[in-house]
Formats: sequence, structure tokens, C-alpha cells
Amino acid sequence: KCVIAYPEKCIFCGQCELRCPDNAIYIAGGKKDE
Repeated sequence: KCVIAYPEKCIFCGQCELRCPDNAIYIAGGKKDE
């Protein structure tokens, strides 16, 4: 999954491909909820 990391929040893309934006972090499965 592709996660766009922000200073305070992480916004999850619905379905991201292997290529993530520069401001995104590619993570193996799983959800982070903070």
C-alpha cells in the first residue's frame, strides 16, 4: 500500500501502484490509524 505521510496525519491511497509519489511511503500490508 502507498501512504502519503504528512507531519500530523497519514492519508491512505485507495490502490497505489509500486510507484509512490515523493511525499509518500510504500508499506507492506496493514493499516496505521493514529
